[in-house]
Amino acid sequence: MSPASADSPQYQVGSSPLELIGIPWKKHGMIPEDGLGCWGAVRLAANYYGYEIPHFEKSVEQAKNELQYAVERFRDKFDEVDMAEPGDIVLLSIRGMSDVDHIGIMVSTTHFLHSYEKAGVCLSRLTSPVYQRRIRGILRWRK
Repeated sequence: MSPASADSPQYQVGSSPLELIGIPWKKHGMIPEDGLGCWGAVRLAANYYGYEIPHFEKSVEQAKNELQYAVERFRDKFDEVDMAEPGDIVLLSIRGMSDVDHIGIMVSTTHFLHSYEKAGVCLSRLTSPVYQRRIRGILRWRK
């Protein structure tokens, strides 16, 4: 991966978004060399699937629904779907609220890539009971 600024969509994921696995978590991280937050990891992986997710400047902590706001702001670029495919965005509520507070990206029909504090960038099974009850939507890039 070549170094780039957080504002640049020119990150190079390489042959697979799975190359991001193992990058440490960093709160609001957008640059792999410094660590990635959930938005940063999804943003990089989306490039592999041929679309760009805009840089999100506000932190989730600045307001209760900031990530929800970001998702809604860019929702016109996506269609909500029932069955996940690689490249689809997974919206989650990790803290148990109804609002979206976490985001991942499907890398197969069963697993999504995301980044969180205890694991960094990792894969999780969408049908895991831990995540199944927290899904708030699946979005597909509108081509």
